[in-house]
Amino acid sequence: MTLDVRDAETDAMTARTAPIVDVVPFVAALHENECLQVAAGRSAAVSLGRFTASAAGEPARLDLDVVPAPGEGTLRIVGIHETNLLTFPGLVDAVYPLDLDQTGTDRKRQSVALPLLPARCDAHAVQEDKRGTVFRLFVEVHGRAGSYDLAATPEQRGEILAWVAAWCGL
Repeated sequence: MTLDVRDAETDAMTARTAPIVDVVPFVAALHENECLQVAAGRSAAVSLGRFTASAAGEPARLDLDVVPAPGEGTLRIVGIHETNLLTFPGLVDAVYPLDLDQTGTDRKRQSVALPLLPARCDAHAVQEDKRGTVFRLFVEVHGRAGSYDLAATPEQRGEILAWVAAWCGL
């Protein structure tokens, strides 16, 4: 980090450089994830689409929409991680596997129906929810693997939380 320091007596400016020590490597990981998300967005816009509620005991449907961006890019979506409130049937290490490719010039719009189930039914988990509709998307961008957060819109969040409450009988 470089700071410009003004001498109080002479009013002279001096640039001072000091290393920033990230004791918990959170900032570097956050930066890496954000850069990966920006790079993925150059290939395709990925978003949570239509939500279709279900009766208790049955999975709901949440669409994952992928719309190619202009130009060429390389994006492969390999999976989506469950949240603290929502899960998918048939998980492997808490990740629902996907194989969506947006590579080259023959890219096309894709939509995948994700089968969604409540991961828990305690009332406070629904009432106090903060991250229950924020999924982790696992991707490969230009051959580089990583992940970033994919959040439901406020409207989707409301629909999903109301469905969880009804599904669980709350």
